[in-house]
Amino acid sequence: MIDKIITIRDSRWFENIIFGVIIFAGILVGLETYPEIVSKHNSLLKLLDNLVLWIFVFELVVRIIADYNKPLRLLTDGWFIFDFIIVAVCFIPYFVPEFHTNFFVILRLARVLRMLKLFERVHNLKIIIQSLLRSIPSMSYVIILLLMQFYIFAVIGTDLFGKYEPDSFGSILSSMKTLFFVSFEGWSWVYDEGSGIKKALDEGMSDAVVVTYFISFVLLAAMIFLNLFIGILTSEIGESKLEENKSFQTVYKSGHTLILGWSQQIFAILDNLLIANQSESRASIVILANKSKQEMNDEISFHIPDFKHVKLSIREGIPTNLDYLKVVRPEFAKSVIILSQDEQGKHDDVNTIKQILALNHAWNESKHNSDEHFNVIADLDDNENAKMAKELIGNNGIIISTEEMVAKIISQAAINSGLSKIYEQIIGFDGSEIYIADEPKLIGKSFYESLFIYDSCVPIGIWTKDGSIKINPDYNTIFEKDDQVIILSEDDSTIKIKRKKDKIDNYFNKIALKDNSESNENNLLIIGWNHKGELILNELVSSGLSKLNIHIITDSQDFFDAISEIVSENNFSNISYQTGKTSLRKDLIKYNISKYQHIIVLSNYNEISNFNDCDSSTILKIINLRLIQKELQCNFNLAAELLIRENEKLVSAQMAGDFIVGPDIVSAYIAQISEDKRLFEVYNELFSNYGSEIYVRELNKYFEINSKIDFYAVTEACSRRNEIALGYLTSAGKAVVNPQKSDVFTVEDGMKVYVVAINTDYKN
Repeated sequence: MIDKIITIRDSRWFENIIFGVIIFAGILVGLETYPEIVSKHNSLLKLLDNLVLWIFVFELVVRIIADYNKPLRLLTDGWFIFDFIIVAVCFIPYFVPEFHTNFFVILRLARVLRMLKLFERVHNLKIIIQSLLRSIPSMSYVIILLLMQFYIFAVIGTDLFGKYEPDSFGSILSSMKTLFFVSFEGWSWVYDEGSGIKKALDEGMSDAVVVTYFISFVLLAAMIFLNLFIGILTSEIGESKLEENKSFQTVYKSGHTLILGWSQQIFAILDNLLIANQSESRASIVILANKSKQEMNDEISFHIPDFKHVKLSIREGIPTNLDYLKVVRPEFAKSVIILSQDEQGKHDDVNTIKQILALNHAWNESKHNSDEHFNVIADLDDNENAKMAKELIGNNGIIISTEEMVAKIISQAAINSGLSKIYEQIIGFDGSEIYIADEPKLIGKSFYESLFIYDSCVPIGIWTKDGSIKINPDYNTIFEKDDQVIILSEDDSTIKIKRKKDKIDNYFNKIALKDNSESNENNLLIIGWNHKGELILNELVSSGLSKLNIHIITDSQDFFDAISEIVSENNFSNISYQTGKTSLRKDLIKYNISKYQHIIVLSNYNEISNFNDCDSSTILKIINLRLIQKELQCNFNLAAELLIRENEKLVSAQMAGDFIVGPDIVSAYIAQISEDKRLFEVYNELFSNYGSEIYVRELNKYFEINSKIDFYAVTEACSRRNEIALGYLTSAGKAVVNPQKSDVFTVEDGMKVYVVAINTDYKN
């Protein structure tokens, strides 16, 4: 209940309604100044005024309930107190009827002052008011200086002009009053014919004395008024804007995405979060990191100049410090992302565990009854540390290993040509994504039926009401009440049932299923080594791919010894390895590259400490491999690992046919889980060798070449093999993921289809 009220308070529609009511209230007060309007529509005006008043009461009640556990915040909020007083004054006539008659002006003033609520709603106006209030202490000294000037010039003016103009300069007080009017109206009026000043000039007073007196006064007053007052106000406005995001100012939000820590990974995460929240009207991101706020602002502005409608708040402070952590209110966040890498990309598991302890403390102290808004995503490097973190975080978070995820997708993409293109889409936010959505219209229908009632979405599984996941379930599985569909869609707003289940498709008769067995020739080469190598080997060996022969070339004898130990301990009979140079093209060409169908290039960051130098070495290897491929007229599938985002973008743009795994895809993975932590289990199954995973099949194993079909027919053909069709790869190498099922295309040689299928060859 409380969470729903907080959502109402923070929603844009509620804010817009109150904003409109404030404007309307001001118009009402203005209309009531016209007697003819009041005489004709008095009852209506009173009704509308009462309606406005009760809307303001409702707003106050919402704010009070939303912060019921933080009463001091309301009592110290000047705007809340102001709102409360204005509304309370407007209620006095209900309890004291004579008040309306005797204090009509006060009541009218209170109702007019309701328009000042605009200052709270309009952000820039609020800053100006706050700056004016902050400037009062400094202004007081300027006023003292101004009074001293008035006093000094009043004394001089009384001595000079008192006997000639006793009304204006007869005493110090009258002189000060005259000087005040001179300040605003000019001093020419005291120089008119017949005035005392004119008389003084006629009796011999020098023009220079009069002109010098008034000009020096006006100039000094203008300097004090304009320069000092404007300077102080400008300075205070600047300070107010700077302090707006300072660490000690609490973030009074809910449903925000909270990022704790700072690393180069943050820019890719922010990019993905912006795309993910482009349809959200009140999306907000909060960052708390032990880094200069100005530096964070500058770096983010450089990498991401436009945040569009997403509100970004930055706080400077130590994320593991409980006092700083309270400022960003993690207990009200939609998700909390812990950046466990430092700015050099190195993992700091100990700091991540400390961060989890701090979050647990903040959660327990908040006394929340629900974990709906507490979704923690943390990445740990060491398996033992990961186990410890899982025990600490319990059901309130997801402990992921991006190292393990990278190993899984590299191994899968390396042995499945074209798989990389669909991975980039379903993990990223630019194409079609995976959603877990309510779909009441599916209740009572089988999973097989669900495949054909969406024209622009692909159901891939069921999230059952008891919280279990079924990817590519038995096609007779029935959707029950409270079950949710796991579905591939361009956006959550595009998940719409469009096709009638009884529509008969004439393209189904073109299905011609053939032997779908894969080639037995599977030679894979791994160039380079790091500690993800063992994970990749385990994934490759357990994939069940027939006759997969793996050869490893490493530059270092230390790596050679490590690989030897891994192979010996796991009894990997199909893995060979050697040391050798791989940096130059002439080195690589010695290894008979043409015999390999799959090549993986791993970063040697265990050997090269500088990530940029490490990436440079990897990029050279990728370029040399493609040159060798062109020279030898051979064909292999290439997957490579890069460590710096800019290098990943550079290579991905030039090497479109290769799968480059780097910070972007890892950050997209983290961002996806931060939006819905249940996706962790979905990805875990799709990227693993057990259960159902994504494969790339030859389309001519389902249809004859040159057949004209639509994707409904492809869906049906795949269903006959207990597969789910996700999209297809054109003969030109273009990936079409989640196509319109009704669009017709021609089957060409070299076209492939993306499917979700059970791995029957998995070796545990």
